[in-house]
Amino acid sequence: AVTDSPKENAKPRTAVKLGEFPQQLLQDDLKKIDQDGDGAPIDIDCDDQDPRRAPGFPELCDGIDNDCDGLEDEDFDVDSWCETNDPCQPWGRIRCDSLLSSSCQWDDVGCM
Repeated sequence: AVTDSPKENAKPRTAVKLGEFPQQLLQDDLKKIDQDGDGAPIDIDCDDQDPRRAPGFPELCDGIDNDCDGLEDEDFDVDSWCETNDPCQPWGRIRCDSLLSSSCQWDDVGCM
């Protein structure tokens, strides 16, 4: 039976020595911390100091691992070799054009 008495409805407390924290309390607190304000708590954020990086974020072409999967710009094939239409420089490398696109680029050294 529920009563109005606080002592009868109180949950038991666990004694904690100074300098020790219950593991569950620590884990619960970590789930609440989001230092960079990107919406991902510190316990799952790969860099809680950078609001451009969090699990589930879209990958951008910016040299940063935006989606926290350990790979940078993987959706854009950056640094892969590519064929050009330049007869003097038939090969180039995929480079970022913007945050959302990449293309084959090369140094135009001219024909010798």
